[in-house]
Amino acid sequence: MSFAIDNLGYSISKRVTSMEDAGFSISTNYGDMSFEPEEARAIIREVRKLLERKLAKAEAVEAKRRELAKIEGGAL
Repeated sequence: MSFAIDNLGYSISKRVTSMEDAGFSISTNYGDMSFEPEEARAIIREVRKLLERKLAKAEAVEAKRRELAKIEGGAL
């Protein structure tokens, strides 16, 4: 499994869960915006969906890479 896949899985399972439990801040060049858990549900939902799409894409790319390596008889 690749670092990107591991990192995305970790983000979904740990970081997003932490956002739900503890709230979070978004840092911009103009300062931070803080959100309590009850204020942030819509943002959290969209972040989770975005990360899940990125993870699915990364897993598909990795599966294709493995399949090509198998066909070519090469090592991963």
